[in-house]
Amino acid sequence: MVENETVLLNHLDKPAKLFGFPADELGVFIIAFFGGIFSDWIIMGFSLGVGLTYALRLIKKRQSGRSMNAAIYWHMGLPKSMMKLYVPSHVREWVG
Repeated sequence: MVENETVLLNHLDKPAKLFGFPADELGVFIIAFFGGIFSDWIIMGFSLGVGLTYALRLIKKRQSGRSMNAAIYWHMGLPKSMMKLYVPSHVREWVG
C-alpha cells in the first residue's frame, strides 16, 4: 500500500480540534474557567480547568478512551440513540 493511500485514513482517526486542542479537553477547560469567571474566582477557575484537562488527558492516555465511554454509558443517562450499540445491562454475554 502506498503512503499516499493512507493519508486520508490517518486524518479520519484524528479527533476534532479547536484552537489546537481536542474538543473534549477544551470543553472541560472552558466550563471550569467560565464557572470561575461567573463566581468571581477567575484564578481558581483557570487552575481547576488546567487540572481537570490534565486529568482528562491522563485518563484518555491510560485507558485509550474506553473507560470514558463506559462512564458516560452508566452514569450520564444518555438516550439509546446516542450510543453506537445499545446493550441492556443484564446481558453479560451473547450466545451465537
